[in-house]
Amino acid sequence: MAASFPIGTSANRADKSALPVETELKLSLPAAQAKQLWKVPPLSTLLVNKPTRQRLFSAYYDTPHLDLHKRGVALRLRRHGRRWVQTVKTESRPSGGLQQRVELEVVVPRGVLDQEWLKHTGLSEFSDGGVATNALGIIFTTEFDRSFAVIEPEEGTRVEVSIDQGAVVAGTKREPVCEVELELKQGELGPLFDLAEQLVALPDIRIETVSKAQRGYRLVARERPAPVKAISSKLSGSADVDAVFKTLAFECIAQMQANEHGVLHSRDIEYVHQARVALRRLRSVFSVFSTALPKSHFNDQLTWLRDTSRMLGVARDWDVFVTEFLPDAANSMTGYPELAELTKTAGRLCAEARRRVRMELVSTDYEIQMLRLTRMLHAQDWGRDRNMKEQEIAALAPKAFAASILGRSHRKVVRQGKRLDHSNLNRSNYSGFHQLRINIKKLRYASELLAPLFANKSTRKYLANLADLQKILGQLNDAATAANLIDRLAPGNDDPAYLQAIAHLKGYAAAKSRFSLSDFNSVWKKFVATAAFW
Repeated sequence: MAASFPIGTSANRADKSALPVETELKLSLPAAQAKQLWKVPPLSTLLVNKPTRQRLFSAYYDTPHLDLHKRGVALRLRRHGRRWVQTVKTESRPSGGLQQRVELEVVVPRGVLDQEWLKHTGLSEFSDGGVATNALGIIFTTEFDRSFAVIEPEEGTRVEVSIDQGAVVAGTKREPVCEVELELKQGELGPLFDLAEQLVALPDIRIETVSKAQRGYRLVARERPAPVKAISSKLSGSADVDAVFKTLAFECIAQMQANEHGVLHSRDIEYVHQARVALRRLRSVFSVFSTALPKSHFNDQLTWLRDTSRMLGVARDWDVFVTEFLPDAANSMTGYPELAELTKTAGRLCAEARRRVRMELVSTDYEIQMLRLTRMLHAQDWGRDRNMKEQEIAALAPKAFAASILGRSHRKVVRQGKRLDHSNLNRSNYSGFHQLRINIKKLRYASELLAPLFANKSTRKYLANLADLQKILGQLNDAATAANLIDRLAPGNDDPAYLQAIAHLKGYAAAKSRFSLSDFNSVWKKFVATAAFW
């Protein structure tokens, strides 16, 4: 859905929504599978003519300081046979793998960048005060073989399917690429998602969220893969409740997708932790907006998110136990040679938990469920199933909605905390502190998600005090979890020395529980005295 703007024509600079938008889904696949994909359903049954084949070379331009990249813009020159096409694309907001971005292009002679055309694209990045176009130069290239065809999965819908196999090149760095692009040329999103679902049902085909341009910039910056943490959302107070809900949900999905490769291929336990955080935050989004959503609309998706989150939680618990709890406990267990066997058993159970997570993430069901959730969020058709109360809540201004949710959650935490006996922090009290931890965690996630709606100085202080409180109670939970995992280390082993080592570990966990609560009173008083930011 690209558009060509001749020199002298300008789109509305103030409103990018007036510019043409490209809509596509991208999937990755093994190189050995690329040539065969046209020969198997669904593509083999939808093809009318043989795919066209091209050898494509693209040069991506930016300033030495990567000013375009910083503004979320990609500029390239691509050779199509004897033609050269200049293309500008803007950055797509997180949307579960569906890319929707401004795309403008024009045919240029001799493969020379047309700087004058850039000034008339309607994008502020190239207007007066924007990027210095005379400083633009090639920073990386791509070269790949493309086979493509336009299909009609149903009447009124046209999708261009492109299979690309090649590489992104930046200096001496090179990264192979093998992917399928599904670009919606005409029609609704439904058939596009149907086609994607059928494709990910094939072996080893996955949703791909990283563009060729993003790969190139990573090579230029020599960025090494790293776990991706949650980022602060950019929320508009002028949007409606549904728009805020979608934005937050898509950003959580983006964090999950950004950590998938690391969970599957890296030993860094932080990937599992951040993937777990992403799903926790996503489930919190649904919880926060539950009063504005029809009760049963997302039932299947919420069940899948709960089960996947639990699986990640088990793996994370074992990671913490093996890498933090056992090494700490070992410092006080020099007289226990049985600790080596306990550590070996824990390592095996930890590896099994990680393996179950990897099996889930590479499964066809996982990819299909992610596509279906993305499709439902884009369709935004839950409004027709709302009852009157849900309609009233959804009609609130986002700030009013957020203030109501956060106020209710905050008051619940304060009431519950005040009911606890702070002078008797012992094991009999742990269940009360455990429930308080759960509600504080819910309040923290809700506060972090909705805080961008409120631009005031008290936000950071409130979140920091809430985080300190959750950290203390989280340490209490870690110790309790460790005690439960210890029981998994000695089934059927009656060796007295082995059982004595187990008992020592449990005693160490109990001591950590008591110690973790030693600063609770002071942190709690600080939190209660903090003014709410909403």
